[in-house]
Amino acid sequence: MAAVPNEHARFDLTVTAIEVAADIELEFEYSTDLFREDNVERWMAGLRTLLEQAAARPRAPISELSLTDAAARGELLRVGRGRSSQSVKEKKKSRGICY
Repeated sequence: MAAVPNEHARFDLTVTAIEVAADIELEFEYSTDLFREDNVERWMAGLRTLLEQAAARPRAPISELSLTDAAARGELLRVGRGRSSQSVKEKKKSRGICY
């Protein structure tokens, strides 16, 4: 997966899937006026997690699949309980990130 920031993107967000050999490569092109790179990277990671689970369990209902892995889930739970890791606190102060 690749993120392609573009100040002059044709659309707000474009996701392109290309079959290469036995793999599928995804490319996210996005407007830098609307999206921050860290958000797009988080979306890419979530989509990767979801697709890996779907490939491993093709008959599973989508309701049983997740956009987050165990580490990301743990961090989200810590943030939600007000027990953010130091790096998340620093980001919130310096960049105004909302979770």
